[in-house]
Amino acid sequence: MMWLTGIESGKMRIYPDKRGFTLLEMLLVVTIMMILFAVSTPMLSRTARELYFQSRVKKTAALFRHLRKSAVEEEQEYKLIVDLKKKRYDLFVNEDSGFREFRGSLLRGDSFPETFSLSSSGAGIETVEFCFYPDGSLNSSGLEIADTNNRRARLTTTLSGEVIVDYIQ
Repeated sequence: MMWLTGIESGKMRIYPDKRGFTLLEMLLVVTIMMILFAVSTPMLSRTARELYFQSRVKKTAALFRHLRKSAVEEEQEYKLIVDLKKKRYDLFVNEDSGFREFRGSLLRGDSFPETFSLSSSGAGIETVEFCFYPDGSLNSSGLEIADTNNRRARLTTTLSGEVIVDYIQ
């Protein structure tokens, strides 16, 4: 129980059962909250950017796996061409008359954010082709994705059809 005292005409009075916080206590709590907010905001912002990067890498790997599965199920060859300079990709499907560009809900996000950079293992390469064959195999190739905060990931496809994602520190 908290006791508050007051001075009234020279006499000391005690007010029992009066509860509350002093101005000093309130200022102390507000100051602590401001310090915690100032410290946690940059960490949350960094975490959000990192999660966004990982999400885009996982979406790209999921696209590769989906194309491999579609090639097997539909018994058609697919070709995904990634333009490293324009930061976009296009999908082509092999029909009797040759490859035609595939458009549909599969390619809603057919470009990478401007803050990302794309590269491949070869010097001077502007495009990377990933071919998905009806037998489940892929051409062996790789794609490196990086963002402005120096986070990097490498997507590698193997001849057996495996898609490997490595986050590079």
